Amino acid sequence: MRKLTLRQFETAVKKTRKDARTIKMAKEVLVDGESASQVARTHAASRQLVANAVYLIYDIYLESVGAPEGWIEVKEFFPPKEAKEIQKRAKELLVDYNKKRLKNKK
Repeated sequence: MRKLTLRQFETAVKKTRKDARTIKMAKEVLVDGESASQVARTHAASRQLVANAVYLIYDIYLESVGAPEGWIEVKEFFPPKEAKEIQKRAKELLVDYNKKRLKNKK
């Protein structure tokens, strides 16, 4: 599930020219935690329109923090030892991703 804080959302929205209605629908899903189907019904819009707005804003956010497109930020709590292992693995995955990306550019 894609989720953003209000601050993250507002940062991403500054980088788009979407209309106020589209931004409001994306906020209701990403920040407020509503389902895309419910937001679509509330705004008399298609679920696909809402989903497209959500993906657009979320991808802009990921780009702003340097994450590869399609990756998802996960925020959970772990015991210290396990948290360090997960952080290490996350860094390894990002390094591997960047190596592959650079290799494909050659």
